[in-house]
Amino acid sequence: MKVLIVDDDDSILDFMVKVVEGYQGESFEVLKAKDGPEAMVLYQKYRPKLLFIDMIMPQMHGLDLIRKIKAENDEKINIWAITGYEDNAILEEVEKVPIIVKPFDVEDVEIVLDAIASERQ
Repeated sequence: MKVLIVDDDDSILDFMVKVVEGYQGESFEVLKAKDGPEAMVLYQKYRPKLLFIDMIMPQMHGLDLIRKIKAENDEKINIWAITGYEDNAILEEVEKVPIIVKPFDVEDVEIVLDAIASERQ
């Protein structure tokens, strides 16, 4: 399964890539982007089924990226927002996007991967 990780912070991007690539429950092909426009190009080319999207990025806010992806997608995809802010009512209520709040650790990401792997079985 293809996974797209979008974050402008290199340390978070590298951490997420290592966790997803090292996950033992399933094999994931990881794509990564540092901003929204780059993420849209990768999304349109590869159509990943799981996306982790940072909210605060240069060039395009993560919420705008989520809306663009949802607007051109009719397949089931899993989108998770990555944010440092606790109050994310618009993500949860309007966009129906679950959230991983920074700082997070390996176990937080593995919980998401476990859920995705169990859905595929």
